[in-house]
Amino acid sequence: MQISTLLIVESPTIAKTIDGFNLPGLEVVPTAGYSWKPRADFVKGTLKGHAGPEMLPVRKRIRTAATHASRVYLATDTDPSGEFIAMCLARELKNKRLFRCYLNLMSPRGVTESMGMALPYQAGATQALLNRLYLNEKLTAGLPRFFYPATESTSARKSTIPLSVLLGKLALCTYFFTERSYHEFNCDGRRFTSIKPVLASSAREIVINKTEFTRKIYDLNRPWNSAEFICRYKPGETDKNTVAGKESHAGRKNGYHSFTGSHFNIVQGILNRLFTTVPDDIGTGLISYPRTHSSGFYRATWQNEYERFIRRYPAEEFLPVPLWSITPDVAPHEGIRPLDMNLLPADIRPLLGKDLYDAYTFIHNASATVFRKPASAERFLYKDEFENVYVNIPSQFAGNVEYLHDHSLLLQHNTLKLTPNMSSIDLIDYLTRYALMPASAAGKTLDILIRDGWITLSDDQVSPGDQLRNSVFLISKAGEIGHILETVAGLVSTSEHPSQLDDLIHRMITIINEPTHG
Repeated sequence: MQISTLLIVESPTIAKTIDGFNLPGLEVVPTAGYSWKPRADFVKGTLKGHAGPEMLPVRKRIRTAATHASRVYLATDTDPSGEFIAMCLARELKNKRLFRCYLNLMSPRGVTESMGMALPYQAGATQALLNRLYLNEKLTAGLPRFFYPATESTSARKSTIPLSVLLGKLALCTYFFTERSYHEFNCDGRRFTSIKPVLASSAREIVINKTEFTRKIYDLNRPWNSAEFICRYKPGETDKNTVAGKESHAGRKNGYHSFTGSHFNIVQGILNRLFTTVPDDIGTGLISYPRTHSSGFYRATWQNEYERFIRRYPAEEFLPVPLWSITPDVAPHEGIRPLDMNLLPADIRPLLGKDLYDAYTFIHNASATVFRKPASAERFLYKDEFENVYVNIPSQFAGNVEYLHDHSLLLQHNTLKLTPNMSSIDLIDYLTRYALMPASAAGKTLDILIRDGWITLSDDQVSPGDQLRNSVFLISKAGEIGHILETVAGLVSTSEHPSQLDDLIHRMITIINEPTHG
């Protein structure tokens, strides 16, 4: 049998979905993750794929399919693990001409267009994976027992603690206890925004005083990316934007958004399943790709748009135009949203299971609020001792749209104490940067950090857990640890040999293990 095209992906679920499109002459084969296990030689600085017997049927199917294909596309993920799998495939299929493509839209047209933009395969970022493995091995051997759950033996911890968790625990120290620039602050369940960035630490409060002036604020809701959806969605709970949801929401006490173990992994699984679902009656995917790094307004982009609207449209009334349709194409603005806003949740209710229907409803309702809106109210202005100006914006707190038309929440107190707003979205962005955490590992990493007591999450706000609060010996070293983490994050992707990380690894282990005085 001669087929014209072979598409190799990682996930069996995605392979099954694309198979259902019945694209002419296309066969889709999954690698089911690591069909080859990474085997590192840290002395030589090389990384090879070990072909274990347990994945032999998968590799055999790939070879057989490639024999009958005139063109082979590698569509593994873009992270170091995905590049490693692509490298192993290239070595396995060395007699074939290979092309690299990335799937961004789960529909027949999206797959066809992605393959149309493919380029000849070139070896990818496998060195970064080698450096990660080396860093994990060295840190695991050198970090004190404090970083591991009490139930884990020394031998078990070496094989079960991911690098993103080890570095994440160190990054949390710098996240909470070093001064950074903030725009948003909390006070008694309300959010304040500063006109200019304020240098602050989450370990201290900022005292502000009301002025005699007010400012008119526009309610512009930023589209969600996948991380924000995962943080805000609770499976099994009715969407609070619906009538039933408002009734159940009204009876809840503070803390209804508290997070339990495995929350992130469960919701990430629902999101990926929803993305790969293509109902026969519709013939296309339902939502935009949830794992791309550009899946959402970058904060800088959003701030620019916010200021541009206020300057350009000072009038009271705005047309309800979706922001993604008027933002310049050069700005990253692809938010997680339904591919067709006219496809209402009620239209697809018979086509989806309850968990996917609830998730789609949640995303659709959130996307429907991403419009330019009229000024909702005039807000009091506050100032701190450094003349920084703050304004209360209750409509944006925790993404709660019930506040949009409730102007009675204006604070009447003359003096308030603010704390920097440590949102779960900020935490994910921070850990992704400094804990070398790929998008696919975000859910599992956060679940472990919550389980081990390093953080708590409630009402979309993140706080130090008991384990982190007890790490007094780390607080005084936060600045130095942060500098090392930043340097390590850069070197992991650029070092040509893992031994180039030795000095930094030794320095980090020494700083963490040395006694703290005073």
